[in-house]
Amino acid sequence: MALHSDINQALTNLGGYKKVVTRGHENENIKITIKFRSFSKGEDKSPLVTYILEIKPDHNDGGIIEQEILEYRRGSRGKPWRFIEFKSGKGNVVINEDEYENLQSEVKREEDELENNYTMALKRFAGIQWATKENLLLQKYQMEQ
Repeated sequence: MALHSDINQALTNLGGYKKVVTRGHENENIKITIKFRSFSKGEDKSPLVTYILEIKPDHNDGGIIEQEILEYRRGSRGKPWRFIEFKSGKGNVVINEDEYENLQSEVKREEDELENNYTMALKRFAGIQWATKENLLLQKYQMEQ
């Protein structure tokens, strides 16, 4: 699937929802979890990044984004910051991402609603500093798949 289109276009390019899902599970959700570390030049440590995308089938052999989460773990035992947390097109996004490194800071969120349930929140917020780097990494990952 590619981030440059909505989820239905991506599924259509792969032959539709029923071609992507495991046989016998056509009415079940597809849940994709990607975990990675995104090192920058000169860095020896990087937070664990987890991206979760859950897609449920719709009536036209397409899909609807049921849930989408992008989170970073702070430290080895720290509670992760959920930079994006959306369910059925509604959710919230972190607005104080520049304070992420400060372990004392509290996360600040802003409620938002996507145009429809086919648009990925990660695509919508791709211009935000933290999303840009992860967006590029996920696009590279998806192209390699």
